[in-house]
Amino acid sequence: MTETGPPGPPPAGTLDALAAGLLALRAWAGNPSYAELVRRIGRLRAGRGLPPGERSPGRVTVYDCFRPGRRRIDVELVVDIVRALTDDEQAAGRWRDACRDTLSPPPSTPGHARTGLPADPPAFTGRVADLDRVLAALADGHCLVAGMPGVGKSHLAVRAAHAVLRAAPDTRPLFVGLRGYDPEAPPAAPESVLAEVLLLLGAPADQVRRLTPEDRAALYQRLLADRETLLVLDDAAGTDQVRPLLPTGPGCRVLVTSRRHLADLDATHVPLDVFTAAEALDLLAGATGTDRLAAEPDAARRIAELCGHLPLDLAVTGADLARQAHWTLADHVIRIAALPRDEAVRPALAASYATLPDGQRELFRLLALHPGPDVTPDAAAALAGVDPDEGGALLRRLHAENLVQEGAPGRYRMHDLVRAHARRLAHVEEPHSRQHAAVTRLLDHLTHAAGTADALAFPQGRTPGTPALPGVTDQAGAVRWFTDERAVLVAAARHAAEHGWSDHACRLAAHLERHLEVSGHYPDAEVLHTAARRLGDPGQRIRAAVALGRTCELTGRYDEAIGHQTDALGMARAAGDRTQEAYAHGNLGNLSAQLGRFPAAIDHYERVLEVTRSTGDRITESRVSGNLANVYSSVGRYREAVATLRHNLAEFASLGDQVSVGIWHFNLGMVLERLGHYDEALDHHTRGLELARENGYRRGEGGSTNCLGIVYASLGRTTLAVEHHLRALDIAREVGARDNECSAWTCLGFAYGLLGRHEEALESHRAALAIALDTGARRLEVVARNGLGEACHALGDEAGAVAEHRRVLAVDMGDPYEQARAHRGLGAALPGAEGAAHRERAREAYTRLGVPVPE
Repeated sequence: MTETGPPGPPPAGTLDALAAGLLALRAWAGNPSYAELVRRIGRLRAGRGLPPGERSPGRVTVYDCFRPGRRRIDVELVVDIVRALTDDEQAAGRWRDACRDTLSPPPSTPGHARTGLPADPPAFTGRVADLDRVLAALADGHCLVAGMPGVGKSHLAVRAAHAVLRAAPDTRPLFVGLRGYDPEAPPAAPESVLAEVLLLLGAPADQVRRLTPEDRAALYQRLLADRETLLVLDDAAGTDQVRPLLPTGPGCRVLVTSRRHLADLDATHVPLDVFTAAEALDLLAGATGTDRLAAEPDAARRIAELCGHLPLDLAVTGADLARQAHWTLADHVIRIAALPRDEAVRPALAASYATLPDGQRELFRLLALHPGPDVTPDAAAALAGVDPDEGGALLRRLHAENLVQEGAPGRYRMHDLVRAHARRLAHVEEPHSRQHAAVTRLLDHLTHAAGTADALAFPQGRTPGTPALPGVTDQAGAVRWFTDERAVLVAAARHAAEHGWSDHACRLAAHLERHLEVSGHYPDAEVLHTAARRLGDPGQRIRAAVALGRTCELTGRYDEAIGHQTDALGMARAAGDRTQEAYAHGNLGNLSAQLGRFPAAIDHYERVLEVTRSTGDRITESRVSGNLANVYSSVGRYREAVATLRHNLAEFASLGDQVSVGIWHFNLGMVLERLGHYDEALDHHTRGLELARENGYRRGEGGSTNCLGIVYASLGRTTLAVEHHLRALDIAREVGARDNECSAWTCLGFAYGLLGRHEEALESHRAALAIALDTGARRLEVVARNGLGEACHALGDEAGAVAEHRRVLAVDMGDPYEQARAHRGLGAALPGAEGAAHRERAREAYTRLGVPVPE
């Protein structure tokens, strides 16, 4: 090699640019042959416990990475090429970032999809004929409600949707806000909306992430074809945004709202005009009383005319009339007529703003700078730089003026048009320095509050900071706070990362790490940790790499996870960060166990224990010793596993970490079930499920539900077992936990077999095997193959049974229970002396392990 440094990666651009950069790097390194590169990469991967070879799991070769015109590339293979050429981990990290920046899809506004509907509007004026037309249209197919801003399209759509559900309660409701006219971002991209809806419909997060837009659309159509569905697409920008989201199934009806008349949309069009004069007066009367309008009918009609009969303006003006009841309606006519017509939301909003006291006007402007979907009194106080009591009072006064809306109690949001008006006022009336200071105060508040909640919800031996969460004093309260604030915190972290508050972005990502993992919001975690990995100081980047690797692990992307943890381990060692070094080793131990490399897992866990015993980190030491116990269980050392897990359960109970207590109940229950102690196992899994639900731990809820099904099957309550496995399958798909999904399929197949439903058992085990092979989880693969062999035997396919059980025995990963199970399966499938020999080996193995011998 030459003495000059290696050429760096190209800036994010095209795959051809990456290929050209790799060719330049290879030339710098002396142009080693591709065969030599393959050998070097094989040595590198063997050193990390990965299988050698030139091909990545996506079948991309070393040669492919250097060839222009490629349409696919494997990030980790490119990183290993750079390692092999430069022996420089920092260079490898820069190339990984360049590859990811190139492959990242363009940003798009999320569509805010959800199951269920917004609340039925309690005060709904007029629109009787319009409502009837919408319901008639939906009876035949799709419906478009179109009209000007503020005309009440969304209110009418929600009212109609609730009427449909009352008439047909089995209909599945889906609501998607398309944000067609968001002033800060483009409309929600159809592919992003498809991804959100697929997740709501139970598609695994990791699968959705890998699908092309065409494949997302195909899966979307399949999942919507199974039952009656009402899909509300609110605030569409145009036909191109809506058309990919239209289901083709006969049981699906779609209700679209848009400011535009989408003439080429295949739907019944219901144009929505402003209120009639009578409807406008009815709305004003509801706000201020019929007697007052009756006393000044001409002035009342004039107010309605000045508001253009627009429902939004009428609602805000009605609040003015009610607040200033000592004014005559004639006085209000003069006031409204004297004000210029506001270009965004008509005169009523401008009139309301003009009458606000200074403090309310300032908060109104600053609320538009809040990046999240809603705001609490404490956050409003931070924006305005006032104490929480005053912030809450100001917010409640704005609510009384109909300038903000209250959704959940204590949470307020602005209508899109009102927010746009407030943002314009903020830019006109607030200097940039004050805007920046307000957002900084908000981010300071959210970061401190999130840190306090993190220490309460997931103690890990930490003491919460200065109280920043009024009314939240315990773990359960902090978990609820995180659940309520998640969307705001994630939006704030993303805003901070994109607009120059890097430290806030990194600290928010760190404080949200455990909550996002526990609650199963893995896509949010990946976005935040990726940003922190790029923006943080050295310590923050190490922690982000560990967290990003953990997220990849939980979504079944084991090769990526190993890459992140290996990077983190190298950085932590270089920085002398023993804590993150221990975390990286622990996560590498988890990955090794999943991949069936139990000796490597034990080595990683023992390295963690060396660190924690020197640093006094009891939490990590106890957690990792528990993981070590799980490996003991996998290799048949059940008594050691039980003793360690019982000790850890008591340890975590004393430390107050209820999430971890639930995990160890779950782990202990699994070993006790294996040993045949079914009643005790049932108690532990029941308690584990209770704690998972209390703390919002969705992954743990799914795991405990699945294990309860295993115990019920062992106790002969097989129908109940099937119900639990199906529920566990739903949860695993919902959060994108592919290992849990694989386990649920396997256990469901076993339960179906006990019920004699052997065809369903066969399909369940095939589904499990597909996931295990896709993720590379050898531990799960052998379990799935044994189940598949047993199902083949039950269906009379002895050749298939023998093939699967022999494949299990060919995998030398040190799991004696699954090997005994394979011998048992061969004993049932093979005739004569050969079968008898396998049956005897199985019996001896079960006896040696001290577990019940299956009948």
